Amino acid sequence: KQAKNYGKELKKVRQAEGLTQADVAANYGMPRTNYVMIEKGQRKISFSLFLNILKSLDYDVEIKIVKKK
Repeated sequence: KQAKNYGKELKKVRQAEGLTQADVAANYGMPRTNYVMIEKGQRKISFSLFLNILKSLDYDVEIKIVKKK
């Protein structure tokens, strides 16, 4: 489930930046086919890899901790 969420978030960033999957893959230094699998949720990735891909696009992640209602 997390892998799909990471992929969906990466896709949102990529589209917002007007980049292709090939652009993101080349920027990070991975094969395009691997990146496509990440976006589709077909390849599980660690949170660390998720962050590193975002950093390669000049993005960062903020985590907010809140009390349940």
